[in-house]
Amino acid sequence: DERTAGVIPHDFKSKKYGRVTLYDLAGQREFYGSHSALLQNAIQASAPVFLLVVDLCDTCKEIESNILYWLAFIENQCTCVRGKPHVIVVGSHLDVLNHKGEDLSPKEKVIMEASHQSTSIEFAGFVPMDCQYSGSNAMAKLQKCLKASCDSVRVVDCISFNAHCFLVLLLDSFQKTAAVQVQDVRRVVTASEHGMGSNSKLSEYVPVNPVALNNICTELNDRGHILF
Repeated sequence: DERTAGVIPHDFKSKKYGRVTLYDLAGQREFYGSHSALLQNAIQASAPVFLLVVDLCDTCKEIESNILYWLAFIENQCTCVRGKPHVIVVGSHLDVLNHKGEDLSPKEKVIMEASHQSTSIEFAGFVPMDCQYSGSNAMAKLQKCLKASCDSVRVVDCISFNAHCFLVLLLDSFQKTAAVQVQDVRRVVTASEHGMGSNSKLSEYVPVNPVALNNICTELNDRGHILF
């Protein structure tokens, strides 16, 4: 949405899924140029989930143009990820539309048709929303769509997800260290396996096996995150 401001990474931890990062991309056109650079570092090999916000007060032509632009952008950014990225379209300002007495149906039809034009993107649903109420049925539907998409794109045997966790580990555990050996990392991960230190349960995401750790380092090197 053009009124959405800020590029805000939110990190939070889930007992079931570990660390999850949300990015709120600025909606103003002057920030469009920075989105590519941000997503290149944010997107790992597993497919991401995008919330595409459109203003239901816009014309059908404007809504279609915005959706097609962002779908093409997402498609270009996700050429190297495994699986299809999921896109959930959120229609904001439904309350304003209703107040004006406008019919949602024509705009919903445009949204559905535009969202299905890309074969490399999984359209995960459309949620028209009155943003005045946080506990509305629309919010519950959006949460349900998000959960279904996250469950679908989540990977199990993912060195790429481990690579992200490993990068977080490096930044957290070795901030003042110029060089780190694999055995140093193994020591930290092993300590977490026994409930020691601040990185408890880290071994669920970062393997102790030297070969696997070597693969993670190589992948991070290839992505330009570290020099290995």
